[in-house]
Amino acid sequence: EYLGLKENIRVRRAGFAYRRPFQKFLQRYAIISKQTWPRWNGTPLKGIQHIMDTVSMEPSQWQMGKSKIFIKAPESLFLLEETRERKFDGYARVIQSAWR
Repeated sequence: EYLGLKENIRVRRAGFAYRRPFQKFLQRYAIISKQTWPRWNGTPLKGIQHIMDTVSMEPSQWQMGKSKIFIKAPESLFLLEETRERKFDGYARVIQSAWR
């Protein structure tokens, strides 16, 4: 109904600023954890748990639903994005140094 507007409102009222299906979240943030990068063969739930343990995110800041992960504070999402960006930079430096 209404393109998911009611669900969106319900999730926002519960205090969660970000929600993403498990597989999409895992694809985006897999680089953060050595266990999930470059390939994760387990369930998305276990992969997400590895990622969250790697960044030491408080369990109160995120929650898993039936098919999506929910993150409360934008700061927690910024932590994930910053960590992801640092990993990409590190890999880029390794590639550049090997190329030279």
